[in-house]
Amino acid sequence: MKFGELKNSSLIKGLISFLISGGFVILLLNRLQSVDFSTLTLTSVKLPYIFLSILFYVSGQGFRAMAWHHGFDRDLKTHSVFKAITLGNGANMVLPFRMGEALRIGAIRTLYPNKKISNIALYLLSERLMDVVVLALIAVTTAFFLPFSPEIESKVKTIQILILLGGVIGPLFFYGLSKLTSIKPIQRFFALIHTPPFNSLKNWGIILFYMLLSWTMVYGSIWMGIISIGGSGQELLGALLVLIFTNLGMLIPSAPGGIGIFQYATVTALTMTHFTTAESAILAVLLHILQYMALIPLAIYYFLRLGLKGGSSCNNI
Repeated sequence: MKFGELKNSSLIKGLISFLISGGFVILLLNRLQSVDFSTLTLTSVKLPYIFLSILFYVSGQGFRAMAWHHGFDRDLKTHSVFKAITLGNGANMVLPFRMGEALRIGAIRTLYPNKKISNIALYLLSERLMDVVVLALIAVTTAFFLPFSPEIESKVKTIQILILLGGVIGPLFFYGLSKLTSIKPIQRFFALIHTPPFNSLKNWGIILFYMLLSWTMVYGSIWMGIISIGGSGQELLGALLVLIFTNLGMLIPSAPGGIGIFQYATVTALTMTHFTTAESAILAVLLHILQYMALIPLAIYYFLRLGLKGGSSCNNI
């Protein structure tokens, strides 16, 4: 593909992403049109919970880095991978086309010049696949084993059907992909997953353990954010639904940071647990801001550190 064609393709994808985000913003505004925010009574924001929310979210990135060190490659030190992860995920919040993924790979390659880009990219892909597995486990547990009030039971039934469809389509898609051995990138991918560390169940168990800890911290961050302004008494379930809805929503192409989709998913999740629409709208904005506050300063700091120290000297960062 020529550079001009690649550029045009990226512009089209970007335009589609922004249009999708815009569509969700319109849906959200239509939903909030009849809401009277003047009737909303919130206690003063509790700053200790705001601080804990940010701390938990950053800690989640730390456990993600531990999954790389203990599960993928022990040469990749936790503190170095943490820098790359916060840089990459922070960049995804402000840059289009999920350019943060490329920045994360570039940061690790800068810190470890002897590591192959293909291996780093495979670690990243494996991490994302594990994210889907963890979210699927959480979604199944929530939809099938937690009690919901009768008035939202029909919505839960719809979610259960979608989960079951995903459980059938996902393995079939992966199986079909494994048969496309004539395509070289796919051939290389399946060849790599039969080599260490991917051919070890112990390594996958370690990765799953740390990824579960990472998502637990993200859940704690959302929970702290919700109780920082009070709630309906169902903060734990509300935080769980926000975790699932927002992160599954991020699979949809959207503007940087999932703007529009994040807010719509949060409002949808919280209104299922007796939060008012007004409370849900306020929390949708607050929770997104807290995630930006957690990662953007760190991302800028590590970007400047990596930018100021070129090449192999970055190993000392």
